[in-house]
Amino acid sequence: ALMIISEVDNIIFNLAVYGYLGDDLCTVTQKVQHADITGISMTRRVRLGIIFIRVVFLVLLFAMFGVWGYVYFNQTAGTFFDLKFVGCGRFDLADKIGDRDCYGGPLNTAECEFENGDCFNFNINFPGCNGRFFENVTNIEKMMNNDKCDSVLAVAECDYDAGGCCPYAIQNSDLFGDRVCNGGKIATKLCGFDSGDCLSFSREFPNCPLEEIAQDKTSESVILGDGVCDSNL
Repeated sequence: ALMIISEVDNIIFNLAVYGYLGDDLCTVTQKVQHADITGISMTRRVRLGIIFIRVVFLVLLFAMFGVWGYVYFNQTAGTFFDLKFVGCGRFDLADKIGDRDCYGGPLNTAECEFENGDCFNFNINFPGCNGRFFENVTNIEKMMNNDKCDSVLAVAECDYDAGGCCPYAIQNSDLFGDRVCNGGKIATKLCGFDSGDCLSFSREFPNCPLEEIAQDKTSESVILGDGVCDSNL
């Protein structure tokens, strides 16, 4: 900006010297042009001023590119990321942080500031469901709200895929986790084997098709492994 102003000033001064801006101004500028101030002519002072301005301009230009290079290098190398998220160590997934989606797994940690806040609301609703069982980064929040049963989320910490695998009607019933292995869908793997009540039964009878039996509504009134013969099963 200083260089531009200086050049404009020189142009106007030269126009005045050659009389394009009036005779009076021409006379004054010619006197100034030939005046000797402290032993240095005005022309020399102007030239020195221009050199100084150009030197300052180059210094500022190099400084600007130097700062830009410093920022670019540290940004691409992950230095700034590591300084902000100490201990996170997942610069390779930096594009997932702060995009308002909760991916869970290696990013939903205190060191990564819970994806820079992306997972705060999700963690409040499902504090134990952080997606640690995913090998790859997955949008766990989207999976929990897709109205489908994703079996990998069929765990108690995730409310059995937010009810997608095991309806909340079953999870909230008095039978769920009452220390009795109840028949029906409640006994299936997707409902955590009746919140664990049917684990021993499933281990003792690994070939028992609990999912298939659950399709029969009459199985809901049956208690599995109670020693009573239920002919329909």
